[in-house]
Amino acid sequence: MMVVIILTAFLKTVISCPSDSCFCRGKTTVDCSFRGFEDIPQFRGEKIRYSVMDLSRNHLSFIGPNSFENVDAKTVNFSRNRLINVSPRAFNGPIRNSLQTLNLRYNPLSILHWAVFRRMSKLNRILLDHNNFFTIPVGLFDDNHGLEELSLAHNRISLLKTDSFRGLVSLSILNFKDNRLKEILDNTFLHLAKLHTLDLSGNHLSVLKPGK
Repeated sequence: MMVVIILTAFLKTVISCPSDSCFCRGKTTVDCSFRGFEDIPQFRGEKIRYSVMDLSRNHLSFIGPNSFENVDAKTVNFSRNRLINVSPRAFNGPIRNSLQTLNLRYNPLSILHWAVFRRMSKLNRILLDHNNFFTIPVGLFDDNHGLEELSLAHNRISLLKTDSFRGLVSLSILNFKDNRLKEILDNTFLHLAKLHTLDLSGNHLSVLKPGK
């Protein structure tokens, strides 16, 4: 009887996994890493609730519109893919109101549409380290009032403009380590009232004036 009960529970877990190409750990994690995906898999089900969606270490180059239209998740990991583009409608659906951490580390991204993070009220961590950004699009973070950590370390950014962080009133951690920063315009950090950790190490700044 015990064997039957355990087997039944196992089968329910497997069957409930929203993709046959991924592995699910209970109702907490959908592990789609190391699968060689070139496209985001289809997730079946009317509304899929998981804490973590792990799509790291694949061959994804594009996050298309409505990729998560039936997904409700707190963390999505896209690190170590081949991403060069993210649709501004990529996170349409329930995930737009549930996502808290977005990991886009170790990709060749050089640009993001200004609206890609719009209306993501619970988003508090964006990790963009080890990409190819040369600049921050104007308005990219204007709507992310709850964001607490932003990391753009190991990119190619040489200038921080006055309105780069407009709207980030809750930001406490900002990481620009190992970029190519030569200049920070006046009042760049004016709106960051809660900022307590700022890493500008490994850049080409010679003078940092008060009031930046």
